[in-house]
Amino acid sequence: MANTLPSQISPDRNSPGHVSDRLASLATNPVQMSVTALSSADLRSIPPSHITQAVDELARPLTNLDSDAYPLSDLPVPFIFSADGIAASSGIPTKRKRSPDDQRKPRTVPRLMNTSDTFRYISEPSADDPILLSPTSPALNDHENPVSLPSPMMSPTVHSPSTFTTATQDPSLPDSLSLSNENIPLDLIHIFDSAPESLKGAVVYNLLRRCSRKTLSSIASLIVPSLRRDFIGCLPPELSLRILSLLDVKSLCRLATVSKPWYDLISNSDYLWRTLLAREMFHYLPQEIDLLSHTEKENPYKALFREKYILQRNWRDPNFRPYRITSAPIDDVIVTCLHFNSDKIIVAAGDSNIMIYDCKTGKLLQELIGHTGGVWSLQCRGNTLVSGSTDRTLRVWDLTTYRCTHVLEGHVSTVRCLNIVEPAPTGEVDPATGKPKMFPPRPLLVTGSRDTTLRVWKLPLPGECEVHPNKMYREYTGTVKLNPPTMEEISAKVTSVGDPVESDSRYDGPNPFLISVLRGHDASVRSIATHGDVLASASYDNDVRIWSLSTAKCTQRLVGHTNKVYSVLLDVENKRCMSGSLDSTIRVWSLETGECLHVLVGHTSLVGILGYNALSSSPTLVSGCADTTLRTWNLETGKTKHVFEGHSGSITCFHHDDHQIVSGAVGSVKVWDVNTGEFIRDITTGLHGVWQVRFNSKLCVAAVQRDRSMFIEIFDFSRRQE
Repeated sequence: MANTLPSQISPDRNSPGHVSDRLASLATNPVQMSVTALSSADLRSIPPSHITQAVDELARPLTNLDSDAYPLSDLPVPFIFSADGIAASSGIPTKRKRSPDDQRKPRTVPRLMNTSDTFRYISEPSADDPILLSPTSPALNDHENPVSLPSPMMSPTVHSPSTFTTATQDPSLPDSLSLSNENIPLDLIHIFDSAPESLKGAVVYNLLRRCSRKTLSSIASLIVPSLRRDFIGCLPPELSLRILSLLDVKSLCRLATVSKPWYDLISNSDYLWRTLLAREMFHYLPQEIDLLSHTEKENPYKALFREKYILQRNWRDPNFRPYRITSAPIDDVIVTCLHFNSDKIIVAAGDSNIMIYDCKTGKLLQELIGHTGGVWSLQCRGNTLVSGSTDRTLRVWDLTTYRCTHVLEGHVSTVRCLNIVEPAPTGEVDPATGKPKMFPPRPLLVTGSRDTTLRVWKLPLPGECEVHPNKMYREYTGTVKLNPPTMEEISAKVTSVGDPVESDSRYDGPNPFLISVLRGHDASVRSIATHGDVLASASYDNDVRIWSLSTAKCTQRLVGHTNKVYSVLLDVENKRCMSGSLDSTIRVWSLETGECLHVLVGHTSLVGILGYNALSSSPTLVSGCADTTLRTWNLETGKTKHVFEGHSGSITCFHHDDHQIVSGAVGSVKVWDVNTGEFIRDITTGLHGVWQVRFNSKLCVAAVQRDRSMFIEIFDFSRRQE
């Protein structure tokens, strides 16, 4: 058999048996093959399930497992996912049925356990146990020549009849198989050699059935060692890891229990665990790895994968009750916005207050007082919080001191939506520095109002001079000027879309952070989306407009909806945007031409909420509707992928990631599988309303109503409710 695998493999060679042969063949003589002999294209052509079965076939003999008792797919999840990181079980008795007269104790699977940061076998094998020996192990004496038998599924070597004339010609045969001086009939050998493979198997099977237990034991002593081929140890590490990277995590963890070298290779490979993190769509930040590197003694990528795997398993287990924390009740309040990070939950309400809760205890830490009307828009960047209110102002807060540092005035009606714009690459290179050009050069703030305008501001950064309505004059001019112009007077000086605010001879600039005012909509601006230089706005005038922030000009007017537009999203990577309307449709637009690419039809009422994560590894458009359903959509075809039915009222909020959707409506907060459309579980029930919901891999935070009181409920999926 060839020691390398061809790049083009016929379908029959992709069967588990042939894959096992090829892996075993590579392990037989790894010196003659390179790491690229088993090419990526070759591996991709083999179904992963066949690779799993092939590795199982080669690994099973090394574990002393009965092939029928513990197939790879049925073994329990091993030490890597146990509560303490590594199982300390004393072994797993096999399930093989025994006759009444067979009183031998069940064999035990060798397992690894953690003992003072070292590993040992719980059932210690002897030094010459074949499970610890490789074909080239120095523990084998020169005179000990293992019987050379073919591995499973491989074609046996055809020997001449004289090779098997008498059993005494093979000194490696056990005494129980010796025939003294009696010759084996040559005709029997010839007939067997000329028989088809299927007949050979039947003949051997029937012969073995007629052998005594002693003879079977002797035959097993010849066959079993030949099946124990450590192909992982024989292959170059790079190729072994490439093969292992095609397996699922449960198979990998079972293979890690085969031997200490296999455990070390699997456990210590950054490449393997990074591949698993990417495949399972477990996103992480570099600082998470840095933290685990200093706090964990094991591979940080493995530790991170274990943490995220367990969390995801808890999310999807309907019987798992997450640890629940409920805040003190607040009467007669509507929650309009909710944001949370690792330690704080920020809630905006219709009564003008902003409340900050502790993530770990649910206690109220601080109440930010300043607005005189309901807060309807909120966004956070680090320790900077920006809020927009019905009092027509924007306020900037420092979350380290809980102080309002800036009050931005200009809108003449409710600030309905706002967005912080982070610098993003423009696709061009700065010739002076050789670095990618970024726009905007500093974070911006874009706001939309019921006064039909949008305003673009420089986002006040920590340490910059503060702006308050009654202090602004002294701080920026050094003098106090009487009768300064009103914001309405200054706004009237904006003669066209995007013209900067002009200075007034009586007052040297009303607000140094205002950049431009964008005019064009004829009704309230309900929703905005931004990325780099691109701004999309949705309005109650039935239109969607696309703006350039660098020129403050409208570049596209997207006409097609027949009723108010409530939501808009951007997908700059694919040069398109999506909008949801009261006309019950979702439209997909081209940012380049302004044409409508698709009209997504299926909902029967207001499509008020859209969700789309363009940075996700598998971006999915999710819509929530007043018809009590959610839907996911294929943006390439414009067709519905999944319909999520189960709520008894209008969808008031939802949040999603690569794995699940968490949605809220009257009655309950539910979890759905975003990829399959299946219902997973209810997080909480018996609710009179769900105002907002947000989650990350560990926590789910919901603003819910019971009777006439509002509560903030925190569900921690890393802990079980006692």
